[in-house]
Amino acid sequence: MTKTANYQLNQWDATDRVLRTDFNEDNQKIDAALGEMPKIAIGSYTGTGEYGADHPNTLEFPFSPRLLAVFPRTGGSSLLYPRGVLKGNTASNGHSSGDIALSWEGSTVSWYSTDSGGDASCQLNHSGIQLFRAGRSMYRLRKMRGIMP
Repeated sequence: MTKTANYQLNQWDATDRVLRTDFNEDNQKIDAALGEMPKIAIGSYTGTGEYGADHPNTLEFPFSPRLLAVFPRTGGSSLLYPRGVLKGNTASNGHSSGDIALSWEGSTVSWYSTDSGGDASCQLNHSGIQLFRAGRSMYRLRKMRGIMP
């Protein structure tokens, strides 16, 4: 009997004896590999126009995200941060748009503008503007490519 290259799953020849235990072992390998795959959650929200520490943007994901990306449908400021970053800024065309504070708690990520002269656009909460968000668990990618510590 031969094995597949990546996961060493069984490949039977016509003369091989097929055993239930071989199938069970293959199923365990497949289940383990699927459990390590990254999860991605995407969605959108519409800005309210509010900003600052009293009005943080808060997103809930179905898992603990390792990476957060938020960007407006029409262009402009965006953010892209790995889990654990607590201070940063939104960016527009490669330039800083506004300072923000971030909070990561379980499957929730929140952020708000810390600029005294900022506005809702610095916090990516433009009134009536649709923004897209994505979260990704990075376990498999990190393990394979060393992307995150």
